[in-house]
Amino acid sequence: MKEARNKPPSGKFKQLSAGFEHTCGLRVSGKITCWGDNAVEQTAPPGDLFKQVAAGMYHSCGVRPDGAVICWGWPGHTGAAAARALLDRGIAAHWLLPPQDSSFTCPYEGIGLMYLGQGRLEAATRYLNRAVALNPDIEPMKYVHLARVKIKTGDRQAAARLLAKARKLDPKLREIAETARLLSR
Repeated sequence: MKEARNKPPSGKFKQLSAGFEHTCGLRVSGKITCWGDNAVEQTAPPGDLFKQVAAGMYHSCGVRPDGAVICWGWPGHTGAAAARALLDRGIAAHWLLPPQDSSFTCPYEGIGLMYLGQGRLEAATRYLNRAVALNPDIEPMKYVHLARVKIKTGDRQAAARLLAKARKLDPKLREIAETARLLSR
């Protein structure tokens, strides 16, 4: 595993995408540089040239100039299956626009997290709800993110229900305990 780079690199970027605990940027040269948490090599892009980038939960994906989608990071969100899911829906050229009928949730989750970071809670709720609805039994962190939005909006009962769902999927997930502490304040 490559060492994590915690500070943004210098240089010019034409696109940035924030994931859960990492960020990727598309440089003007077409190369991708990522920084932040690198637990599953989500910040270790291939050396190819790209035209778009998207950072997800524990993975990142890029669209090459020929339209091919390349993903790296958490197993299950990388390789041919993830790329095929995007290409089958014809969204490679429109990566930044959330697909209407996709089972690949990276765009919804990434956009939801961006809005959460900006304090735009209504928009964050809309995108994170969509990410959860598409794959309700796969990633507990989607429930954790949505619970954090509900805590900020004062809907503690909904936050508790979302954390219970996340706990069912992964009872040992550190972020569940952290969010539960926020809920108990």
